[in-house]
Amino acid sequence: VQTCALPIFVLVHSDENLLFTILLQTDFDNVSYKAAVLKADTLCDGNSLSEIYSKNGVQNVQTAVETLLGTEIDYYIEMQSNDFADFFDELGEFHYPIASEISFRSKGEEVNYSVRIKAGEQEINGSDFVNLLRYYADREENFTAANDLVLNSLQQKINSENQEKKEKLFNNFVAAANTNITVRDFSLGQDRLTVLTDDRTGTGAYSAVCEYEENTITQQSLQKIKGYFVK
Repeated sequence: VQTCALPIFVLVHSDENLLFTILLQTDFDNVSYKAAVLKADTLCDGNSLSEIYSKNGVQNVQTAVETLLGTEIDYYIEMQSNDFADFFDELGEFHYPIASEISFRSKGEEVNYSVRIKAGEQEINGSDFVNLLRYYADREENFTAANDLVLNSLQQKINSENQEKKEKLFNNFVAAANTNITVRDFSLGQDRLTVLTDDRTGTGAYSAVCEYEENTITQQSLQKIKGYFVK
């Protein structure tokens, strides 16, 4: 019996410029999510993920990450940042505690962004999520915070209300994304989705934190990440 869902690789871009990648997996033994955010400048065999993406596309980025981690990734999701943000909002509200006020505007990047958000419990929309994740990963290099943002969104948005309209949501997702997740995959995962969306079941969260030296993931961090994402 497979107790972990097959790993999913999520890639978000804007006009073919890679913004960030997320590696996700669900553990059904512990009814929990696992996440690892990788920044766009992550080096794989001397090339950054952003360079690989701009030249060769999502499947080659996936292959590079598979080689880096030494594990096969079965599914990929590629989305334009605006489409990602819209679908994020379609899944409902997301509230997240911000430790301290953030006021930031990037300069000189291929895709500039800004974050203006007060301290305290805040409602985060899809555009906020994309920019805040970029801020945590690229500006602060705080991958604990980046993973926490992702994991909290999963715990809040995969819920019983969305379970009731899952077919519509899946159709909208497929229309917005470039993915190899099929209708058959979706159908086969119905029982597992029911477990995750049961309000009586509190889902757990495991954060696989990337630590970098320059743009290279450290060996110690890499070994820990490999331990999280097993098939």
